[in-house]
Amino acid sequence: MIDQEPKIPRTIIKSDKPPTLEEAKAFVEGPVQMITLCDGSQMLINEEGATLKLPINEVASERINGYIVGNAMILISDARWKSGP
Repeated sequence: MIDQEPKIPRTIIKSDKPPTLEEAKAFVEGPVQMITLCDGSQMLINEEGATLKLPINEVASERINGYIVGNAMILISDARWKSGP
């Protein structure tokens, strides 16, 4: 069995148009949870990330001053979801 390097979570910021639910699921690699941040932006993460023991996403965690695991998509401006996808 070959040991693989741990996957480093990615964080992207979208500002042009909202992602589709399918795009969001593909990026976070699972079911999507949306967190609304105090500045009005939104963060999309894997709803099951903690259960799956995904690695900590340092960039996204800094943004909320807490812990986020797995990939995170931050939606600002015109990319924000209105009330879901």
